[in-house]
Amino acid sequence: MSRLRQRLSDPQRSGVYAIAHTADVQDCLQGHPHALIDVACPAGTQDQTQWMQAFARALAFPDGVSRNWDAFEESLRDLSWCTPNATRVLICEAPVPSLVTNTLLDILRAVAAYWQTQGLGFFVLFIDPHKTLGLPALYRERGTTVQYKLPVSVLVVIHTPQLDILLLERVTRPGYWQSVTGSLDALDEPLPAAACREVREETGQQIEVAQLRAWPVVNQFEIFTQWRHRYAPGTTHNTEHMFSLEVPQSFVPTLSPTEHCAYRWLPWAAAAQACFSWTNRDAIYLLAQAHGQTVPAASRGPSPSQR
Repeated sequence: MSRLRQRLSDPQRSGVYAIAHTADVQDCLQGHPHALIDVACPAGTQDQTQWMQAFARALAFPDGVSRNWDAFEESLRDLSWCTPNATRVLICEAPVPSLVTNTLLDILRAVAAYWQTQGLGFFVLFIDPHKTLGLPALYRERGTTVQYKLPVSVLVVIHTPQLDILLLERVTRPGYWQSVTGSLDALDEPLPAAACREVREETGQQIEVAQLRAWPVVNQFEIFTQWRHRYAPGTTHNTEHMFSLEVPQSFVPTLSPTEHCAYRWLPWAAAAQACFSWTNRDAIYLLAQAHGQTVPAASRGPSPSQR
C-alpha cells in the first residue's frame, strides 16, 4: 500500500489539506470510487451560500437543510444519509483567501476532528499548487519540506496607565477577543524579539525590547483540536510566555487582515472577562494586581469549560 493510500486510510490523519493536483489521489483511490467526492464550486467565489450549496450537492444534503454556518456544520457531522462507515475524501478548487474562506476552513477542520473521534476518515483537499491558503500539504513531494508552527508563543498585554486594555477580535472566530499573541518564528528567536515582532505585525506599532515588561509567567495549555494541523504531528500543548506593554494612551491599531477584524479598548476587568483564553484573562488580572487592583478570588487557571 502506498504511503498516500495509507494516509487516506487512517482516520487519525483526517483533516483539511492542500494538494498540487488530483492525479495521485485519484490513482490511489482506484477501486474505492465512493470515497472520492468532487465539490464543484466556481473558482474564486467568496460567496458563503455558494460554498455551502456546493458541499450540500456533493454530499446530497436532505432538502430543507438550512444554509447558515451552524446548520452546515451540523449536517457535516451527521451524514446519516450517506454510505455508513465510509472514508470520505472531498476535493475542491482553492478559494480566494477571505473571511468566508477562514470560517469555512475552521468548520471543515472541526468536522474532520469530529469524524476522527468516530474512527472514520474525513479529508478535504483543496487544489492549491501555489499554497495561497497556508494549509499543510497532504503529502510531501520530492525535494520539499513541511514547516510547522512552533508550540512556543508570546502573549503581550497592551495597556494604558489607566489600565485600559487593547483587545483584538479573531477573523476566523467572531467573538473571540485576545491580546497580541503569536508563535516564535524560529527556535532561536529570543522571546522579547518575538513579542516586539508580534506587536508590529498585529497592531502596526514599532517598539523596542526595552519598552516591554517581561513577566516570570509561563503557561502551558492544550491546543484546540481544529488548530493542531498547524503543528508537527503529535503536538498537543503550547507553552506561552507573558509580556506587557504600557502605552501613553489608546491608539488605533493597524490590524492584520488575515488575523483580526476588529479592536476595542476596555477597562481591565471587562477586558479580562471578554478574553476567550484563560491565560489571557489571568495575565490581565496579574497586571491589575501589580497596579494595586483587587481581582476576583480564585481567578487563576482555566475554568471548568476550558479544561
